Amino acid sequence: MADSFEALVDQLNTRHLTQFSPASRELLAETFLKHESAFMIPRGVTEQIVAFNSCKIEDLMRALLPFAQTFSVSPISQFEVGVVGLGKSGNLYLGSNWELPSQHLGYSVHAEQACVSNALLAGESTLESLSLTAAPCGHCRQFLYELDGIGNLTCHNGSETNTLASLLPNAFSPKDLQVEKNLLEPNNQKWEIPGASGDKLLASSVSALAKSHAPYSGCPSAICLQTEDGHLFTGTYIESVAFNPSLPPLQAALCQRALSTSRNSRIVDAVLVEIQGASVRQKDATHSILSSLAPACGLRVFELEPLRNND
Repeated sequence: MADSFEALVDQLNTRHLTQFSPASRELLAETFLKHESAFMIPRGVTEQIVAFNSCKIEDLMRALLPFAQTFSVSPISQFEVGVVGLGKSGNLYLGSNWELPSQHLGYSVHAEQACVSNALLAGESTLESLSLTAAPCGHCRQFLYELDGIGNLTCHNGSETNTLASLLPNAFSPKDLQVEKNLLEPNNQKWEIPGASGDKLLASSVSALAKSHAPYSGCPSAICLQTEDGHLFTGTYIESVAFNPSLPPLQAALCQRALSTSRNSRIVDAVLVEIQGASVRQKDATHSILSSLAPACGLRVFELEPLRNND
């Protein structure tokens, strides 16, 4: 993660999107620098770029893939993956893969997972299509089935376009465990901790908890990280019907940090919220990763009482 965020954004004019107008590249750079992050491009910006260049949204998504790859944190594989997702809102969401040296590979995050997590945290309701630098692996195909359970998502990889259902025929889907809910659907959960409003990290974690997708275990969780420069990054737990492709909240937050101006800023504080008596816990794994990534960072854990009639 040696390159600064500003340096990566500056590459838009020299290495990426060179087939697009200078005005388009300038607008994108201004958007990223304004929001201090590249995880989302608002609909208004994408519409302007499409109009500037008389192109389709799919052309812009494809062109953004090499840029998304530059945010990859892949010290083990040296294999940079980028994904761009189109939400029903018209917003675009970027994702890249993330790896952690000195820990087991199960802690890695795939670019598709990062993209979906970014859309969830931004409040997106549906992802309609993905553009990818490589065909999604089986792990990701299974994870993506949480989006609608029937595989309607369209995946664009180079010149190939496929539905998720065609990429994973005879899939084990959420419907096999009687789950109908799309992971991006609002779940109407309302969690409260007395006095949380006076603690920014705790308040952010509790807010993110309401977006957690944990229909199989009933054990939602969320985290908020603070970096040395003062920025906060939240992550929420996303379960997969196949369990193993599930995305822990810490990795979701770390992927957002990798796409931001704080990508090289040390993590100095973290707050994790979980459910009392949960059968699925994040505390130990979170502590292990933080100890490796940010040894001086503290981890505060809060346990909430389970909600009644939790939907």
